[in-house]
This record gives sequence, structure tokens and C-alpha cells, in this order.
Amino acid sequence: MVECNAAQLNQVFMHLLTNAIDAIEASQAPSKGTITVKTSVMDDAWVHVSIHDNGIGISEQVQSRMFDPFFTTKPVGQGTGLGLAVSYRVMEQQGGQLECRSQLNKGAEFTVIVPVSAVGAEAANAA
Repeated sequence: MVECNAAQLNQVFMHLLTNAIDAIEASQAPSKGTITVKTSVMDDAWVHVSIHDNGIGISEQVQSRMFDPFFTTKPVGQGTGLGLAVSYRVMEQQGGQLECRSQLNKGAEFTVIVPVSAVGAEAANAA
């Protein structure tokens, strides 16, 4: 059990899964695409949810801007550039974090880190 705004957390997961699907569809072999979701608990205080895809990956240049509002790599009309920015802000508001690791042509892994209790979130926000 995690104390959080479930609707907002759901929005974060939907953005990440949609981006993973888009990355796989853009890869050379979309029929062999996979998305792996893993969960773990750290120190009984934090829940980590990892979403990994084997899509096209994200360049270092894009990684440096991907949480900026309105930044997108998608063609005009196919994305607002708000999904990751909103997700990042939601995680901050919930006292958590959103992290990314990626290499071009090797996929991407986003990790959502959520405090188990609202008390932990308040302490994280105060720091």
C-alpha cells in the first residue's frame, strides 16, 4: 500500500507506457518489442516501479531536455511535449522521483520512486 494521489500516479504510468510503445514502434523491429515492468520496495519506505522498453532509446542530448515543458521529439500534431514534464512534476508533488536511464538503440528505463507514506513525502518535499 502506498499513500498517494492514485489518479495522478496513474497518469504518470500511462505517459511512460505510451512513450515506451512509441519507442518500440519507431524501432527497426517493432514486432519484437517488449516492455518490462518491475516493482520493488526499498527500506520499507520507498516503492520503485521500473518500466523498461527495448525501443530506440534516448540520446544524451534529448535526455537533458526531456522533462522540459513542451519539449518533444515527435512530429507536429503527434505530441504536446507535456507528458514527461507533467509526470516529473507529479512525482515531485508526491514527494517522489522520476529517473531515466537510456542508450540509443538499446531502449530506455524509467523508474518511478514513490514514498510509501504521505509523511515520507512531506519530509522529502521539505528537504
